[in-house]
Amino acid sequence: MLMVLVSWTAMVVAGASFAKLSEHFDDALSNGAGSRHLPDLSYTFIQAAAGVAGLIVIAAAGLTLPTFLRFLRSGGWPAIRAHVMRAAGSTLLTAVTSVPLLVWAHGLSPHQRNGGSAGYGILFGVWAAFVVVTLALWAVLAVVAARNVAFSRSLLAAEAGMAVGVALAVVDILAATTLWWVLVAQRAPAFLSGGSATPLSVRLVVTVAVMALAAVAAVAGAVRITRSLPEWIRG
Repeated sequence: MLMVLVSWTAMVVAGASFAKLSEHFDDALSNGAGSRHLPDLSYTFIQAAAGVAGLIVIAAAGLTLPTFLRFLRSGGWPAIRAHVMRAAGSTLLTAVTSVPLLVWAHGLSPHQRNGGSAGYGILFGVWAAFVVVTLALWAVLAVVAARNVAFSRSLLAAEAGMAVGVALAVVDILAATTLWWVLVAQRAPAFLSGGSATPLSVRLVVTVAVMALAAVAAVAGAVRITRSLPEWIRG
């Protein structure tokens, strides 16, 4: 299950990158019959799958909360204190960085927000790095906490089912993103490459590569879960 959590965290990072690079892609598509329908449909599916996965993760966290609180009351705080402080500190730093970024972005044009302003691009890169580090630190905290908390077999079985659902969503997001890439490459290749006819960009390739790695990890985690699930249920 922890492998699926890590894969979902990686997908969140890649998804944020994809959301930024696909911003206003509709404007690059022609108004011809069918030109917008399939790209829009695949993009909507990506958003829906991401939303479902996020809700499952929140629900899974909610189910573990009572057990986690008992762990803290029984003296478990020292085992996770350092991880909590690092994750909370990184979250605060990210939030503080978000304020000037949002204020600056409000006064910029779409072109300036997407590479036209070097200063804004640097600040956005710093903020994005903070986001990645923050997500990673919270994921590490979740892994450490899960290894220190004794969960019941019934709770493990429920969490396992949710983890498989998240893994399926991660794979679906990769598939839909790949389809979106193919469709937009056919209809508006210049949008993907920033003006050239080749429908490639380093950022898009890296983004999809991270998604692919996340999907591989998610599938591996789901396979391990399905092999262990019968034992948890019998127990």
